[in-house]
Amino acid sequence: MAPPPSMIVIRGDENSLRWYPVGRRVRLNARICLPADARYITFQRIDGGTVTYGGGGCNVAIEEPPRDSDNSGGTGSGP
Repeated sequence: MAPPPSMIVIRGDENSLRWYPVGRRVRLNARICLPADARYITFQRIDGGTVTYGGGGCNVAIEEPPRDSDNSGGTGSGP
């Protein structure tokens, strides 16, 4: 039997990565909940594309924030 569709954490802010570290695999339709102080977490879908969630709730899809001036987050900071 084939494994269920999944996605892998590829980047996020420090607070989000405490809950979902880079490389963590979750089911595609998993409930992703982040605390209010977590800015964003980005997943690479195994079937293609990415999805980014914001803090303060569960499965709150957002646009990934631009790269920070100190290179600590946003698009391009992951693998």
